[in-house]
Amino acid sequence: MPRLLVLVLALCLIGGAAFAGLLALQSCGARLPLLPGWLAASCPDPAARAAAARLEELRRDQDLLRAEIRVAEQALSRLRCEAVHETPEPPPPARAEPPAPAIDAEAWRARDVGMLDGCWSLDSDYRVQDMETGAVTDYTEWNMCFDGAGQGRATMRATSGSTCEGPIGGRFDGGGRLVLEESGNLGCSDQTAIFRRIITCSLLPDGAADCSSHQPEAGRTVPVRLRRSPGAP
Repeated sequence: MPRLLVLVLALCLIGGAAFAGLLALQSCGARLPLLPGWLAASCPDPAARAAAARLEELRRDQDLLRAEIRVAEQALSRLRCEAVHETPEPPPPARAEPPAPAIDAEAWRARDVGMLDGCWSLDSDYRVQDMETGAVTDYTEWNMCFDGAGQGRATMRATSGSTCEGPIGGRFDGGGRLVLEESGNLGCSDQTAIFRRIITCSLLPDGAADCSSHQPEAGRTVPVRLRRSPGAP
């Protein structure tokens, strides 16, 4: 009986020593079926260790980037931007036309038609309506050129590009007014014509003439202003 007790005690001592050694030297990945789960510890997987190390590295990079952003925001807040506006180049100066010479008042009062020698402009918003179609044509240029005997030619240009041209003569009436009379209808390049006109003018103090243009056939009268053309002698 004592011998059996000694044997049991020896077995217990050996088992305890083995159990203590197992606790001190846990093997990685070894699982013993007779041990409880909390004793069957295993070492971390190498891929998990690498992922954890990479995650830690990314966290450090993130902290560095946040620090750089804060520095950049502080530098940006100290900036003071000023808008720079380019000064546009001024347009070239408009080409000034030479002033129109004044009408020779002395020759006018002497009723000398020789004063008409040269070219003249008539200022008027002149509009013509076609009696057949009703179409309206605007004329922006109306000029006359005379010789020393008061014989000349009238020319008109419309916004459509058509031109009208025909003879005209000048004379003074008994009241000292200048009368410019077309010999017939003014033929135009668009196959139309402007009814004959008689233009009667009175001298103004500013060196121009105030006129009325009358069309006997149409029974129409419009105001116009007669002046020397710019650059005329």
